[in-house]
Amino acid sequence: MVLVWRVDRFARSTKHLILALEEFRNLGIDFVSYQENIDTSSPLGGAIFTIIGAWHSWRGISSLRG
Repeated sequence: MVLVWRVDRFARSTKHLILALEEFRNLGIDFVSYQENIDTSSPLGGAIFTIIGAWHSWRGISSLRG
């Protein structure tokens, strides 16, 4: 298991998050984000992880424009 405090402390881009998640799945490793309460050991946790990763990426782009 990989446990992080927040998703954005683990990766700065959605691409990195998705690649890491795929690698963890291939290795049989679960990913848990404490702050966002995400656990990829469940199908719902995997889906939420992808959605939150995209949101973090969008938020970063929005802050650069504003």
